[in-house]
Formats: sequence, structure tokens, C-alpha cells
Amino acid sequence: MHDNQYYKEAALSVLRGNWKPSIIATLVYLLIAGVISGVTYVDQTSSGLTFSANILSILVALPLGVGYFNAIKNHMNKESDDVLNDMFKIGFGNYKRNLCGMLLMTIMLVLWTLLLIVPGLIKSYAYMMTPYILNDNPELSVRDAIRKSEAMMKGHKFDLFYLHLSFVGWAILSLCTLGIGLLWLYPYMYGAQAAFYEDIKAAA
Repeated sequence: MHDNQYYKEAALSVLRGNWKPSIIATLVYLLIAGVISGVTYVDQTSSGLTFSANILSILVALPLGVGYFNAIKNHMNKESDDVLNDMFKIGFGNYKRNLCGMLLMTIMLVLWTLLLIVPGLIKSYAYMMTPYILNDNPELSVRDAIRKSEAMMKGHKFDLFYLHLSFVGWAILSLCTLGIGLLWLYPYMYGAQAAFYEDIKAAA
């Protein structure tokens, strides 16, 4: 395993001078997520039809998340600069698999969190490689993809948590810029996370 600086520099080495593709994809991703959140809020405050908004979130946001994480990973691996197109192609190209995998993962996380917050947080890091595994290992069932993530993250959950913690300064800056900084934070942080994934995948 490498240290945090290695993963962050791996991301910056790709992003430096070439932020635009990832920033555009992040903007679209956040806009879609924002629209879904807005619909959820309207449903809760106006009509009470929260079920429809939750279904929209599940059907769109979950597969799109798989697409976003893997599109950033492809960009980090210098496989493609078309992050926006890759996000939709990956997320919705294998729609049923991505939806079922992320839905199952979300349900399991909710159940763990109902026990206590800390077990839920630990499991969230255990499952965090699932979006990548769903894309990289199409031969695995969605349940096995989650199991593979747990196996890969065994002994590495705190490593990833510590990596995420190192971006706290960027997160504070994003808040100070009314969220605009997220357009740079997301590609940087998830680019570093993609490098982390490639590292533990090679060691698995």
C-alpha cells in the first residue's frame, strides 16, 4: 500500500492541465443529483408523495453513481478523456446490474446503520469498492461484487477513511464557495480513490 500523498499525486498528475472533462461531468452529476433532491423536497413539503421521489432517486442516482466513479477511474487510468459520455455509458449501459448492485448495497447499509451509526460507517467503507467491481467484474453476481469489496477492503477501511479525511480542507473551501469548489473536489478526491482501488486490486 502507498501513502495518501501517492494517491493524491496520482490524481493530480492526470487532472493537472486537464480538469475540464472531469469538472463538466461532475457539474452534470451534481445537477442531476440536485434535481432529484429538489423533487424529493417538493414531495415531502407539498404533496407528501415521497415514494415517487425515492423511486426516482433509486432509478437514476444509483446507476449514475456507478457511471461517475468508473468514468473518473477511466480518466485516471488514461483510458478515456470523455468523462461525461463515459459516466452515462457505464452507468446506464449495464443498467439492471448497476441498479440491483447499488440498491442491494444501500439496503444492507441501511440495515447496518439501524443497529448503530459506527457499524454502518464501517460497513460503508467495506462496501465502497462495489461500484468499481460491478463494472470491472461483470461475471460476478451483484452479491458477490459486494462480498469482493468486503474482502478487498479487509484491513484497508481506515486507510481509505484517512485518505478521505485528508480532503477536509478542500471540503471546507467548497462550503465557503457555496459548493462551487465541489467541481474540483470531487474529481480530485474520487481520482485519488480510484488510484487507491487500483492499488488494493493489484494486491488482492
